[in-house]
Amino acid sequence: MKRFYFATMLLCLFLVGCKPEVEFPTVVTKEVSDVTANSAKIVSSVEADGGAEVTSRGVCWSMSSNPTIDGDKTNDGNGVGTFISELQELMSDTTYYVRAYAINEAGVFYGEEKSFTTLAEDNGNDDGNDDGNGNGDGNGDGNDDGNGDGNGDGNGDGNDDG
Repeated sequence: MKRFYFATMLLCLFLVGCKPEVEFPTVVTKEVSDVTANSAKIVSSVEADGGAEVTSRGVCWSMSSNPTIDGDKTNDGNGVGTFISELQELMSDTTYYVRAYAINEAGVFYGEEKSFTTLAEDNGNDDGNDDGNGNGDGNGDGNDDGNGDGNGDGNGDGNDDG
């Protein structure tokens, strides 16, 4: 009976000792695109799982450097591969910091941080010089068409039809 117990213990130690060590997954924050006043798309990828299943992946973002999954984040599935995260309801004309993350049994690992600035909100005002009411500058050239006295006051169209 002692031999069986001893053999079982050796077998357990052997199996535990031979288990491969799990490492952090390899995560890449690739590109920020399609930035608007209140949204952006982030292309990222999990390139290697570190020897254990990636159970969650996505991006986290903040208005401060080094965002973490304790703050704002997306959940874009699991496993290895490329994914696109869509950030919504962002504030306009604001700088955001973003980085991809992946979780496996070794913990949370983050990709490189990227930053972007959302566009300014369009307030609907035209910044051109035309006020839209058809108003000119009121300065005529005072030229007569030859049938009148030729004295224009500079406030009309300059055509004397009298």
